[in-house]
Amino acid sequence: MSDQWHYMRNGEQFGPISVHELSIMANNGQLVQSQMIWTEGMPAWLPAQNFWPLLISAAGAPPTFNAITHHPVSITEPAPFEPMYNPYSSTRQTRGSKSFVAGHSYNAPTINVNLPKRSSSLGIVSLILGIVAFIFSFIPFVGIVSALIGGIGLLLAFIGLIVALGRSGSGIGWPIGGGVLSGVALAIALLQGAVFSSIAHTQERNQATNQQVVGGGAMPISHSDARATTDTKEWAPAQNAVRQGDVQIRITSIEVATVKLKGNLGGETSRSEDAQLIIDLEVRNLSSSKKLDYCSWAGRDFGILRDFASVEDNFANSYKRIDFGLTMRPVNRAASDSVYPGKLITDELVFEVPVVNAEFLNLELPAENFGGQGMIRFRIPAPMIRR
Repeated sequence: MSDQWHYMRNGEQFGPISVHELSIMANNGQLVQSQMIWTEGMPAWLPAQNFWPLLISAAGAPPTFNAITHHPVSITEPAPFEPMYNPYSSTRQTRGSKSFVAGHSYNAPTINVNLPKRSSSLGIVSLILGIVAFIFSFIPFVGIVSALIGGIGLLLAFIGLIVALGRSGSGIGWPIGGGVLSGVALAIALLQGAVFSSIAHTQERNQATNQQVVGGGAMPISHSDARATTDTKEWAPAQNAVRQGDVQIRITSIEVATVKLKGNLGGETSRSEDAQLIIDLEVRNLSSSKKLDYCSWAGRDFGILRDFASVEDNFANSYKRIDFGLTMRPVNRAASDSVYPGKLITDELVFEVPVVNAEFLNLELPAENFGGQGMIRFRIPAPMIRR
């Protein structure tokens, strides 16, 4: 019976060593009962605990025993030579007609040791953060929170990926999943922020006063005679015309009276039952070569952007626009139309009657209705309103 033994440690095979050496390892704790051992003549690797009483009792002379019956036996001949285990050697040796790699017994049975797979704690955290950031990225106005969480998740996923690669890819799925979710959430949050920023910038630009106050009524004047106003809430006197580019706007009439109406398909005219605030406007194209497209400040029935006029008094009372249904409209109201160079178009806006003690009314007109930018703003003093 061979006195040359092999043992497993951390999935690697060591040996051959003598029974005496194996006993010393068992007594000083270098060999534990759960480790697999094998010697020639055994059909398979067995745990050291199967031979433990014999191994730890060998305090003096090395015990020898039959690997099949587990009973001590006498050694009558020296054990055959086995090459020492060298995990870094790939040199093939021959023994008789058999070939084997140096460091491994040529007829030792193989054993597969499946070490437990290790998870990635950083990858798991990044995946959780990625899920949270992905959910938050679809909630309006919390994009900054989603971007922050997604950025942290992406950083942890990158570190977890490096750690997993150092473990031969063990647990690599966690950081990959967390990184993908965190990256997508971060991209959505940044895109959402860019869209909101663009919308806010557009709204700010559309709300800014963009006009020149013209002195001397509705007649065209040179740019040197125009006084530019840039304050976002500066109001032009209603007695003056205002200008933006080649477009000039003037209030021609303000009164509280019944509204003269006509059918959209023609027919006789009529009067509204109640008196309303009527504001008549004149839009003139000062260009010598370009026509402009005008849309009434009465507003469309359906629209996404603001295209209607608004009126508010010094008490912050807002007055509703008056609509006469789909079949009737004011006689002097303009439809969407083209205004050719040097020509003008008139429009009529109808609102609720303002309170009697209002000192003034502020009229806002989106310049987008004639292809401009920002707001046209008039301040109408109460004495200018005919009642």
